[in-house]
Amino acid sequence: MPLRHLFIDWSGDLGFRFGRGSMTHLVIAVVSIADYGGFQKLIADLRAERGLHKAYEFHHTHIPKTERAAFFDALRGASFGAWVLVVDKQRLPESFQRRNQYTARKSNECIGVEASA
Repeated sequence: MPLRHLFIDWSGDLGFRFGRGSMTHLVIAVVSIADYGGFQKLIADLRAERGLHKAYEFHHTHIPKTERAAFFDALRGASFGAWVLVVDKQRLPESFQRRNQYTARKSNECIGVEASA
């Protein structure tokens, strides 16, 4: 099996105290890239073409719409896989929520997230 680079990002928290700080959803996204060197070149070329600093980060919520559009246009030429898992934590059984409140609180503490569980 060929080597792949995986990038993982998440949004939300592990808590179950809805209405008191916990998010109702947990979203986990994974991007898989087989040709990481080619992908790096694609991004470097895009930065150069747009006159951006070589370390410029294309962070969706912090970039202008024009940069966002250029980024997604450039991705059309890239080969990658992407998966997103969306968990509506309110739909998990109460037994699961109770059992996992302690684990959620400790996990949040370990990764530096303010406890909301």
